[in-house]
Amino acid sequence: MRSRRAHRTGRRFDRIRPLRLSPARSVHKSQRRPITVLTRPESVDDNALRLALQARGRRILVQPLLRTVLLTSGPQHWSGVQALLATSPRAFTRVSPPPPLLLVFVVGQAAARAAKAAGCQNIKVARDARHLAEIVRATCAATEGPLLYRAGRDRARDLARMLPQHDVRVIPVYAAEPNRRLAPAVRQAIAAEQVSHITLHSARAAKAFVAACRAADVLPQARRAHALCMSRRIAAILQANGWRRAWGAPLPQADRLTGRLVGRRVTPRWQSAVPATTSVNADTLKPT
Repeated sequence: MRSRRAHRTGRRFDRIRPLRLSPARSVHKSQRRPITVLTRPESVDDNALRLALQARGRRILVQPLLRTVLLTSGPQHWSGVQALLATSPRAFTRVSPPPPLLLVFVVGQAAARAAKAAGCQNIKVARDARHLAEIVRATCAATEGPLLYRAGRDRARDLARMLPQHDVRVIPVYAAEPNRRLAPAVRQAIAAEQVSHITLHSARAAKAFVAACRAADVLPQARRAHALCMSRRIAAILQANGWRRAWGAPLPQADRLTGRLVGRRVTPRWQSAVPATTSVNADTLKPT
């Protein structure tokens, strides 16, 4: 029986054309990592978030969306004042400090730390503005003196309307000017669809970001990034502008954004460390 191997035609490897590889750009490994854009660089909470992301190898870009302008205010007279209200840490920046034993109502741990740094000792912490109004109504009588409310010039929620029975005196101490221009590195990363997450802490910042992306002609690419917002109201603004992946924290706490980004479940500190219905000594506040 004749072998079939003898009748096979030998292969001519010299006639096979080598494959032409398409020219590909060499991309550095660090450039393939997703980018997280932080929009509040002056915040202590954003600094902690930046360290947590850097420890996990994430690339970070900073895009300030609001520029804080401190307003000039004269010396504050505290005679007869029943309590001080504040919803932002900026309420204690470059202004006359309140008396140490004055009752101070703040929203969030960041404002509580700022009040502690200003010398306040009797601090009550609420989770949001509505909760703060509830604590004030349960603690302060309408006939025992006015309430000073240090706030921004433009406010999303007005505590004076939430407390119609009390004498709430609003003192604008800062203004947030929107920045509608993206940094070159941020614009380039959004255009290349390298941005995976962006943090937004206020409704004005969300509107400024949408306007900046529209002016830079990268709005369709920006909509593909995950938007992590301080509240569901802010997420609704982005959803109305075409974002499909806009997450809003159920409570306005920076720890929830950190936990969402780094994949860690966070217990609200206002529940465990700071009782909302009792006075709190400033030494019990946990700095970050």
